[in-house]
Amino acid sequence: MRRRKSKSFLVLFFKKEHLSSLPEVTIPPAPPTLAPRALIVIGIVALSMAAGTTGLQSVMPALGRKIGVADWQVAGAFSLSALLWTLASPVWGRISEQRGRKPLMLLGLGGFAVSMLGCGIDVLAGLHGAAPPLWIFGGFAVLRAIYGLLGSAAGVASQAYVADNTAGAARTASLAQLAGATGLGTILGPAVAPLLVFPGVDLSGPMLGFGVAAILVFLMVRLTVAESARAERIGAALARPVVAPGLWRDRRFASLLVCGLLLTSAQAVNGFVVGFQVIDTLGRDPAQAQRFIVYVLIAGSAVSLVAQWGVAAWLRLPAAWLLRLGLAAACGGNVVLVAAGGYGALLLGYALACFGYALARPGFAAAMSLAGMEHEQGWAAGAVSAVNGACVIATPMLGVLLYEASHTAPFALNAVLLFGLFVWRLNRHPAPSGAIGARG
Repeated sequence: MRRRKSKSFLVLFFKKEHLSSLPEVTIPPAPPTLAPRALIVIGIVALSMAAGTTGLQSVMPALGRKIGVADWQVAGAFSLSALLWTLASPVWGRISEQRGRKPLMLLGLGGFAVSMLGCGIDVLAGLHGAAPPLWIFGGFAVLRAIYGLLGSAAGVASQAYVADNTAGAARTASLAQLAGATGLGTILGPAVAPLLVFPGVDLSGPMLGFGVAAILVFLMVRLTVAESARAERIGAALARPVVAPGLWRDRRFASLLVCGLLLTSAQAVNGFVVGFQVIDTLGRDPAQAQRFIVYVLIAGSAVSLVAQWGVAAWLRLPAAWLLRLGLAAACGGNVVLVAAGGYGALLLGYALACFGYALARPGFAAAMSLAGMEHEQGWAAGAVSAVNGACVIATPMLGVLLYEASHTAPFALNAVLLFGLFVWRLNRHPAPSGAIGARG
């Protein structure tokens, strides 16, 4: 019996020695997952801000003339807001890496609420003649500046939150759904704004209504959205001041940023010029052509929703291919607009272009996110948000000037530009990164 026990002990000993010499195996962490409820709430954030912005834009031309403010002053206030949005977004991206995503979402929603409610009160004072038009315009410009500075934080933090909790194709699909929520907001804003015009508040009603809605969304985020687990994990490591990387000089991001800026600028040209093209194509009085302009805009928004909530979610293409497919479709739409000889062709061309932009923009956002490492998601989101703001600072004016020179010039330029971007991206491969799910 002793000999048998001794033998068993030796066998056990040698087995342990053998096992101890094996290399350690590291089990990779489970891929991040985004709770459906969190995505819905973040989508509501994007929807409410888009609805408020476009709802305000829909009433401002009539409101400016009723108060006695020049058209260029109204446009100037929105351009100032877009400029500040562009400058502030990268800063919020860096801060979100240090402070977390949720606080930045709340800050952006708070800034949006203050801006909307303040604009409503300011405009209401102007409607009742409580102050000279110049003072009213000054107050409105300052309040829109608050939106540009603070409201941009919500968009940056929302995208970074999605990136923290998704990987690969799931990230691309989730960002497309987030973009779809923004697109739905652009439809609902102008549709809801007239319903908020009440006796006593008149055209300031939409601003007051969207401001109250922003407060409700603020409370929803505060009570239902948990902080990103990734942000909690690296928050301590990034507590010290950090210098943002030079994304424009980083080979992983630089070409994508150039592509994104040109892509969004082309879309801005289409959006601002289409109304003039409808009027000139129909040869009618602007007031008579207004409903036909609305039909075109609704068609563009509808196909954008189909692209982002249907096609992108169903195909689950890698970000690079979603961007390429979108560029090709947008180019085709502008080619149709160049050749359009009637209202039907114009509507088809604009819808096809919107379909392409609706695929390409989330593809660009996802490609930026996937190109970055884990600690760079806030910076990547800030850069995407900055590009989205930069495209509406001066590009619309350039598009209108080109249209005045030749009715086909802006669409021909867009077609050439988008085709060039498509060929360029077709011959490029995603740069390697350390991000989870960076392939795609």
